[in-house]
Amino acid sequence: MRVSFSTLTTLCCALAISISAASAQTIKIKLQPGLWEESNTTLINGQNLQEMMRKQSGAPAAGKNETCLTPAQVNKGIDLADIKNKIAENAKGCSVHAISADESGGQFELQCSSPEGLSYQGHGQYRVKNDKEWSFTMQADGKLPGASNKLNVRVEQVAHWKSSQCGKVAAQQ
Repeated sequence: MRVSFSTLTTLCCALAISISAASAQTIKIKLQPGLWEESNTTLINGQNLQEMMRKQSGAPAAGKNETCLTPAQVNKGIDLADIKNKIAENAKGCSVHAISADESGGQFELQCSSPEGLSYQGHGQYRVKNDKEWSFTMQADGKLPGASNKLNVRVEQVAHWKSSQCGKVAAQQ
């Protein structure tokens, strides 16, 4: 039986910039619009997921990812309903409970299960250090279908603002 980790990875990335408190509809996180450079490390049972995917595809060494954040996105803030919809679309079987969230950071708990037998629960946090740097961490433990049955996931993501101009990097939707 093949288990895909894309659901988990998608959830982690969405949460990195999107966690919001249940008591607030929109949170205004003070970030600079423009070009951002993100580094992401996802360890699955101690093995680097990005490195495994790179080796399988034969791609060159994974570096940093660039994203563009528009002034409109910054001004809009983060909408709780949008986030819940994204999680529902990208991470079927997952529920997220925000423990705390504001413009400087937050903490959450999550629990996920799939019909294929993958289940995990964990916790994480994001921190906005200043308007040019944020970070995200998550730790989850659970079980996989199959022989080893144990699942340990650790995600770390750090983003730094590079420029007010995005150049050829398109804005995220």
